[in-house]
Amino acid sequence: MEDLIYKAIENRKRIYAFTDDLTLEQLLAIPEGFNNNILWNTAHLITVQQQLVYGLSRLPLNVPMSYIKQYGRGSFPSPNTTLEEVTEIKNNVLKPLEKTLSDYKNGAFKEFTPYETAIKKVLHNVEEAMDFSSFHDSIHIDRIQKLRDAISSS
Repeated sequence: MEDLIYKAIENRKRIYAFTDDLTLEQLLAIPEGFNNNILWNTAHLITVQQQLVYGLSRLPLNVPMSYIKQYGRGSFPSPNTTLEEVTEIKNNVLKPLEKTLSDYKNGAFKEFTPYETAIKKVLHNVEEAMDFSSFHDSIHIDRIQKLRDAISSS
């Protein structure tokens, strides 16, 4: 599990590198052919990891509950996102994973509710949830890169 978390942290560092130099306008831009933006994808990753790893383990999430509504599955980007919200999301790119590593090392994950994902993969334990979360991250890293490319070319 620790190896999975370290890999997830490395992926999140890539996301941070892809997005750190972008303006608020660029982070919120929805180019033609897309239905979301870079900021939404970034916050969505944070939300999904927390729901899969903490929520299914019956532990409190390490991000505000407002993330679930704003960035969870089935949500759409808000046109009213503020610079303060962007800063909070950027600050949460790595922190929840670092907390996950600490919690795992301290034995916090004792329970788990099995869950079938949207692609029909059944998660049976926290390790499988973390692995699936990393897989999910990789899909959205690709989307973030495509969004960045679309923004750069316009």
